[in-house]
Amino acid sequence: MSSQQAMIRLPVRVCTRLVAIICFAAFVWVIWAAQSLPVAFNPVDVGPARVPTLAALLGLVCCVLLFLQAGRLSDPIELGRPLSVAAGALILLAYVLAMPRVGFYPASFVAAALLMLAGGERRLWLIAGFAVGFCVFIYLCFDLILGVQFP
Repeated sequence: MSSQQAMIRLPVRVCTRLVAIICFAAFVWVIWAAQSLPVAFNPVDVGPARVPTLAALLGLVCCVLLFLQAGRLSDPIELGRPLSVAAGALILLAYVLAMPRVGFYPASFVAAALLMLAGGERRLWLIAGFAVGFCVFIYLCFDLILGVQFP
């Protein structure tokens, strides 16, 4: 990506409220999707649906607060590298779509490397090291320590 990309100015109120609405819809979807998770084996157990539901409810509250507070904002948002931002968003979308097909760790490795490239990093040793380190960290923390396996 070129560092000579055009500067884009966007109205901060509109952008903030748009982000709040999109996030609100995403949290509603998380609550809806969590209802299809199995119930807890033990009545005193939290169960797999409780944590995402509670986190999404907290997210909904934050979205409402963000939407309301957006009225106080007045300075425009300056997007200095719009193509890099768009590339990052497309990489995240591709990551989510590729994960079930190629697996969590290969998709995470590629996505981490591509996100660093989209962000402007060009040192290949740093990109590869970060991507490997990210996957190793997730494996150690979640798979080995917490026993949570990713798809």
